[in-house]
Amino acid sequence: MSDQGNGRGTLLRTWKEIGSHLGVSDRTARGWQKDGIPVYREGAGTRATVIAYSHELDAWQEARLRQPQTRRRRLAWTGGGALLLGIAMLAWLGSMRSNGDDAGWDPQHVLFTESGMQIIGRDSDPQLTVPVRDLPLDAYSGLVRDPRDHLRSYLVSDIGDDSEPDVFVARLFHRGANDEVWRVRHDGSIPWKFAFRQPLHRGERVFNSFRTRIVGVVHRDRPLLIVLGTSKDWYPSRLALVDPETGAQIGPEYLHPGYFNDLVLADIDQDGLEELVFAGVNNPGAGPGYPCLGVLEVPFGEAADSAVFPGRKNPVESAYAMFPRFDFLYNRAIRAFEVRVEDSGRIKTKVGFYPDYVEYTLDSELRLIQVHHADSITHAHEDLRAAGVLDHPLSADELHFWKSHVVRYATAPDGNSAEVSRLMSRPPERD
Repeated sequence: MSDQGNGRGTLLRTWKEIGSHLGVSDRTARGWQKDGIPVYREGAGTRATVIAYSHELDAWQEARLRQPQTRRRRLAWTGGGALLLGIAMLAWLGSMRSNGDDAGWDPQHVLFTESGMQIIGRDSDPQLTVPVRDLPLDAYSGLVRDPRDHLRSYLVSDIGDDSEPDVFVARLFHRGANDEVWRVRHDGSIPWKFAFRQPLHRGERVFNSFRTRIVGVVHRDRPLLIVLGTSKDWYPSRLALVDPETGAQIGPEYLHPGYFNDLVLADIDQDGLEELVFAGVNNPGAGPGYPCLGVLEVPFGEAADSAVFPGRKNPVESAYAMFPRFDFLYNRAIRAFEVRVEDSGRIKTKVGFYPDYVEYTLDSELRLIQVHHADSITHAHEDLRAAGVLDHPLSADELHFWKSHVVRYATAPDGNSAEVSRLMSRPPERD
């Protein structure tokens, strides 16, 4: 993924990125050129490259979805409906298993309409409507348009023994209540609902309502559904492994003292098993904390006493690192806001606040390999100095510190502790 396109969304620079955004292969995305997919060319002749903008792709996909079809079928599940204003979940999750029968259960994505939650099949064919009540539009509007679909409001996956794909939906509630993940079967039944019901405590603060998202499914000796909970009140995040068949939590949950901005499942150590890589900020309690990057084995590793949540055991990360804060961001929230994993297993993360960022490339143990920074950071620093916000020019030593000071930890510390501040701060420059 690349830069923002002046209100047109994320700039996508390859067919692979375009296909990933739409939830299909790059070959399928190329095939949609005959259907008018909104793509552009940079350059001329054989050197021309394809680009597209995420919001334009979303609008095109939504219009394509709403085109009249030659056949329609709705399997209604009795109950009351909710008044929803046609919010579409626009990420396509690729080709699911089909039994070859036009009347078969072949879910592809989810659409919210005035009738409730619709499960949509191939050729935009409504297959099931599940009524939902009290779904707040303001909460959903910020979640259904995730450009990379790394965090999902729904997931279609064939995980059972009945050869029938299931739909997993993150249902959102108002602030103060826990969101839930539902498993919706092909007959409209909901065999289980999962939520983070145990509050988290830190000092006198209690965190008891969490926004829930679906990270994905991994396959070990059995499938594992990864569910993310983010506090609706402040900083903690939590991850749970859920049995897709029963909805039961498997093993201890992972607690993190800060927000996750991006999560990716990838085989970073080339052992044939995916790890969970997350980027965000470590900032428990008062203070801005520091940008962070972490790696978790799935299932989660051995648990140890939490450094942040007293009395709790927490799985230990296989790798964890934090990055310096940049003064040119002034009062903007600094975090690791994007993570990508190359085929080689190398991890790239952007730290800062778009478009002013430093991009770090690290190995599977989060050791620094290389780094580059956006040209805009030198201008941003100079603008703040000219405005009297900063009292010094950007020196070569300061820039080198930002680009080289990546501190690895055995496990996630308290990002606002005095010890972390000492380790992460830049020493005074010598005269």
